[in-house]
Amino acid sequence: MENWIEKELIDKKTGFFWQWNSEERLDIYQSGLGWPIVTSIINGFGRPADWIQKPGLSKVETLFEIINEISENFEIFYIKNQDEAISQVDWIRDYDKLVPGILEEFTINPSDQNGSAFMGICVGNRKDIILFTYAPGEFIRISLFGNLKNLVPDKLNS
Repeated sequence: MENWIEKELIDKKTGFFWQWNSEERLDIYQSGLGWPIVTSIINGFGRPADWIQKPGLSKVETLFEIINEISENFEIFYIKNQDEAISQVDWIRDYDKLVPGILEEFTINPSDQNGSAFMGICVGNRKDIILFTYAPGEFIRISLFGNLKNLVPDKLNS
């Protein structure tokens, strides 16, 4: 998978992960974040997600439950823009089930010098991706690629 990421998702000329800015993405959530994060907490974390929350689950748990229903295996990659100078694949892992705790990676393993970080979850194949983009002090965004652009919003709103 690392060769695929470096070949298909990181621009050879600039060395940057390009897909976060792709016109092919469908953003299902974005919220501004203050710096430090305490500012965002005090200000109420920006806007809540628009999708319907399943009874007994949080909005993130609802999203992950829907993704888990779509596939039985996931390839997940974590990319850090070190000092916003170059994108580096930090890790690649296979999962049978997604849990919201995986998003703690943005807190416990941030990019150096407040660079952006990206967590891509390949759902069943490498074309259907849910991408979490975290730009410290700026925003967090959830984007969908491939067939997920149609599947996930329908399931989130039903």
